[in-house]
Amino acid sequence: MELDPRHLPSLVSLLNDQITDLDERIVTLTASAKKLVSPETYEELSKEKPALEAQELDEETLIEELEKNRIQLVASLQQQDFIRGKLQEMIADSQLLVSTVVDQCEARKSETENEEAAFEERCAGYRSSIKDLTINDLKDNVENSSRVLDYLQTEEP
Repeated sequence: MELDPRHLPSLVSLLNDQITDLDERIVTLTASAKKLVSPETYEELSKEKPALEAQELDEETLIEELEKNRIQLVASLQQQDFIRGKLQEMIADSQLLVSTVVDQCEARKSETENEEAAFEERCAGYRSSIKDLTINDLKDNVENSSRVLDYLQTEEP
C-alpha cells in the first residue's frame, strides 16, 4: 500500500487532532477517578498494573485505520457526486418540462386569440351581409309599396 505524499499533511493533522482529543479525555477521566476515591486509594490503584493492558497502536495499524477512513471519505464524496449529478439531471429535465408547458400554454393562448379574431371577423361579415340583405329587401318593399300606392291613387275616380 503506497501513500501519496500529498495526503501526509492531512493525515498527520488528523492524527494530531485525534491524539489531542484522547489526551483531553484522559485528563477528564483522571480527574473524575480522583474524585471517586480517596487520594491514598487512588495512589495504590494507579501503581497497580491493569489486568488488561491497552494495545498500543503500531504504525501499520494506524496507517490501516487512516486508509479505511480515507476510503470511506472517498466513497462518501463519490456518492455525493453521483447524487449531485442525478439532481442536476432532474433539474434540467424539470426545466425542460416547465419550458415545454409554458410554450404549450402560450401557443394555446395565441391559437385561442386567432380563433376569436376569426370568429369576430365571420360575425362582422354575417352582420354586414344580413344588413345589406335587409336594406335591399326594405328598398324593394318600399318601391313595391310606392308602385302599389301610385297605382291605387291613379285608379281612384
